[in-house]
Amino acid sequence: MSANTYGALKELNHYTTPGTKFEACYDMRELAIVQEERPPFDYAYLVSHQTSGPYEIFAQSKLCNVIARKISLDFSSELGPVMKGMRDNFLQQLLQWDDHPRPNVQRYLTFGLAAIYFPRDIIVQIALTRISWQLVNFWLNGEGQSPDPQLLLERFLLTWHTDLNRRDGFATKLEAAATEGNKNFKSAINAWRNKLERRIADCQNKDDRMALRQQLPREFREQFRKTMAGDTESSRGIWLTRLQQIRPSMTANFQRDIDGFLATLLTPGNRDFSIKSTRDWLEAIATELNAWQRALEEQILEQGGRANWKI
Repeated sequence: MSANTYGALKELNHYTTPGTKFEACYDMRELAIVQEERPPFDYAYLVSHQTSGPYEIFAQSKLCNVIARKISLDFSSELGPVMKGMRDNFLQQLLQWDDHPRPNVQRYLTFGLAAIYFPRDIIVQIALTRISWQLVNFWLNGEGQSPDPQLLLERFLLTWHTDLNRRDGFATKLEAAATEGNKNFKSAINAWRNKLERRIADCQNKDDRMALRQQLPREFREQFRKTMAGDTESSRGIWLTRLQQIRPSMTANFQRDIDGFLATLLTPGNRDFSIKSTRDWLEAIATELNAWQRALEEQILEQGGRANWKI
């Protein structure tokens, strides 16, 4: 490329020398003959690939952009007349011969657009950096003011508890899930108590009362047997066995609720979206679950049971 450029400049310089005539015949049949004594140009522009900074324009297409920008300024910019006037002022100096033993004329100019050339790849890199920073900041902090973690916690707990003051949603769900004959524990106990009250009311004499008195210990043992703790199903009461059986499904439901709310908070279209608010909510729900576990263990210990629960 350098050799071709040098050859082209050498040839152009030859034909700009005074007394040199350019002759060419492009078509003998049509007599397309050119004879021209005028130089092909008054002066040329030499454009460097260097800029005012460390960046250098090595791509030919990018350097052509600089040249195209210069041409457009000459024709369509208010700077055009000013630049033409400057060229006219230096025209005689450009055409004068120097004092070299082999005289030469300068016949070239340059322009400083390359010094202010702002390459596309740098613009793209800066834009990507800014977009990346704004995106990371949006993911971390969201838009606007971060929501109160306690408000997020209360909004979520409404899916578990109907009354946030009592917060007995876990016990309610366990009570509703553990059933026997379409009756939960409380309704079964109430039905048994109502049956005993009717039997007591139906006693007419001493013999009826003695018969009922003999039956009560066995029935009380049966009811207490249903709530006995144990390590195996044979030693454990039926109500606790039912709780053990439904525990995996209920745990999975609670986990799905947490995952669903977490996915909602991490949806960019959500008004509460941000990693910070999501993390604060996770810490709040973890604190809530730990407090509920400690309270439940204390209740079990007060009843003389074993606190061996894990959340």
